Amino acid sequence: MNATQAFSDGEFLTYYGEWVIADFTFLPPLAPGPPPETFTAPELDPSLIGSTVYVTVIETVTGCPPQGETEYVLSSVGVTYAG
Repeated sequence: MNATQAFSDGEFLTYYGEWVIADFTFLPPLAPGPPPETFTAPELDPSLIGSTVYVTVIETVTGCPPQGETEYVLSSVGVTYAG
């Protein structure tokens, strides 16, 4: 991760985008909306079969005004690539 809490180009295989998940039911729909229900995994090199690859999510939580603090949460899980 770089200083802006993101991965630099070339340091990740797939970028799935950004979404907004409102946690207050009284808010109107916010753009760009919630994530899709499914994701398509990228094609991996066959030489990686049996290797551990990592799925990483960076969550950005923005506080409400007037404080407006931003918090970053990094989650990662290793999975064995079966091909």
